Amino acid sequence: MSQALDSSDTNSNIVLGTSSSIDSSAPTNTSIFTKLVNKVQYVTSKSLDDPKADEFARQKAIQDSQDKAVADRTAKADAEANKKAKADAEANKKAKDLESRRHFSISRATGNAASGILSIFGFFLLTAVMLYSGHLVANRDIGYNAPFRLLSFLYGSLFFIYYIPMGLYDIYVNKKRLIYYTFLPLSTYEPTGDLEKFFLKPFCYTENQDSQAAKMAVEALYSKAFQKSQIKTS
Repeated sequence: MSQALDSSDTNSNIVLGTSSSIDSSAPTNTSIFTKLVNKVQYVTSKSLDDPKADEFARQKAIQDSQDKAVADRTAKADAEANKKAKADAEANKKAKDLESRRHFSISRATGNAASGILSIFGFFLLTAVMLYSGHLVANRDIGYNAPFRLLSFLYGSLFFIYYIPMGLYDIYVNKKRLIYYTFLPLSTYEPTGDLEKFFLKPFCYTENQDSQAAKMAVEALYSKAFQKSQIKTS
């Protein structure tokens, strides 16, 4: 029996020894892996942590900030200088204009007078040409009624650039005789007094064979147009 107990103790010692050897090897493997990870981290950190690079980055940031501040100050100074130069130029121009106005200049006065005369002459010339064109068209339409002749005078005046050349073409090329009744023939009333003649004569005309023939031609034109419209309606 004592031999059986001794053998069991021996087996248990063997098992305990085996487990002890296994437990002692596990910490050794874990320590090697940890050391390897720590080594990699150390090498990487040592490679990336460069004090010179950090100092360069800091100095560059400071230099960029200083350069921007200098550029802003320069731009602001240039803008103020340009503004001041423009204001000085305007002030000098105003001063020169004021100084020139104080001194009478014959050439300037003559030029201003000539320019004014030419402007007035051009205005009256244009007005005369427009009125003459309206006069031609109103007399040409003597066969129509008075409101139509007034309308002819208005659009003839506005479109003088067309009716003046057309009138000259009829005179010199077509050899047509232009009939002039009055400036603006609106009525056949005969003014009696001097005052009436002065104010109304340009708008009153006397009937003649030409005006009556023109009216008959217009009436025939209207009658023909009316007959055509009746035929189309039926």
